Amino acid sequence: MWGPTITVAVAIQRNSRSVMGPIKGPLLNRNDSRLTSLRQLAYVFASIPKAPHTATGLIREFMIRLLLWLCLSTSLLATGNITQNITHRITTANSEIQFEVKQFTKIDVKGEFKDFVGDITIKDGRIDQISGTIQVNSLTTRHKKRDQHLLSDDFLDVESYPEIMFKGRQITSPNRLTGELSLRGVTQNITLPVEMNEENGFAQIKGQVTLNRFDYKIIKYRRMIAPSINIRFQLLGVKAEEE
Repeated sequence: MWGPTITVAVAIQRNSRSVMGPIKGPLLNRNDSRLTSLRQLAYVFASIPKAPHTATGLIREFMIRLLLWLCLSTSLLATGNITQNITHRITTANSEIQFEVKQFTKIDVKGEFKDFVGDITIKDGRIDQISGTIQVNSLTTRHKKRDQHLLSDDFLDVESYPEIMFKGRQITSPNRLTGELSLRGVTQNITLPVEMNEENGFAQIKGQVTLNRFDYKIIKYRRMIAPSINIRFQLLGVKAEEE
């Protein structure tokens, strides 16, 4: 179950029991790339025959001590101070991103995006980062001609800007997420009031934000359509399987 990491550790232990004593504690992160060189060196020095009171023997004992110390330093043993990042994949089946735009002369327009992907990163048991990409052509207001107009260069210009991207880079408080939103070729810093929760392998973020479309160069139809776009979202992330 533990793989090559425990094999190396045991090999060192068996050949150095009188030097360091037994190794205790559960091993972690057996695929850590930082351990590659340690594994190679461990096999080399553990295979050297014991030669007490000789230069070779002293070098062997010194290197075994050094390798065991490096194993501890690279978080092979659980000490309670391990930082663990867990990624959750956002699933469209259980998530939604909706928008609402106010028209001055007609009923308000409501719609949503159907196709998007993203990750929610958990660090030390708390939501630390979120990133996502929306496919603009998945927009729907349940009105074909209106959707085609919204996707044209009068508004979102899907041919030139097929994706909307968000990268949350800081949790400023338990209920505020700061990040960068890229829409129609313009990137703006925004802060989102959100509700966040992580439990039993799931991570959930929901909230809403109001954008000014003029900030993203969506400037046509000023007399007909309000500048504000209200965005509501509810995102559910499922813990990604370890590769």
